[in-house]
Amino acid sequence: MIDYTEIENQVKTWIKTVTGLSNANVISENDNHARPSGQYATVKLTDPLVIGHDSYKVTNSINDTVDLNYTGVRKLMISVNVYRDDAIQKMASLSASFNRLDTQIYFRGINLGIINSSETRELTSLVNDKWEERRQTDFFFYAEDKEVVNVEAITKISGTGFDTPYLVES
Repeated sequence: MIDYTEIENQVKTWIKTVTGLSNANVISENDNHARPSGQYATVKLTDPLVIGHDSYKVTNSINDTVDLNYTGVRKLMISVNVYRDDAIQKMASLSASFNRLDTQIYFRGINLGIINSSETRELTSLVNDKWEERRQTDFFFYAEDKEVVNVEAITKISGTGFDTPYLVES
């Protein structure tokens, strides 16, 4: 299975590395806590989109069970917002970094393939009677999802009502 928490944490690490923001100033958008003081960034991982159909392989297991090994591709969107104090520069740095080879290698190391990013949106708004600068970009990735489901195998089928009774055993 895809570890979405780990993906979000690795994206936060990338943001901190590129922007220079501290741990306390790169937060999950869904966390219910106070906004940090000074400049900060939020990260939101949206529900994955299933691409195509999952493939599966059946493997005999012990104790009359079989393993169904499912593999499929998922498209992930990670929305990043940067707030306050020159947010445009921090977001420009993230967008430029996203297309660099070192960033591709970093994300490949956590089994993510880079697809592309959206245009950066300017979302400055009035907060407490002051203008708060905000920029948002969505970053898109492919991820491989793997799951193993163990099911009980059919070991005996018997029946009547035909010309002759039958018995099949595996």
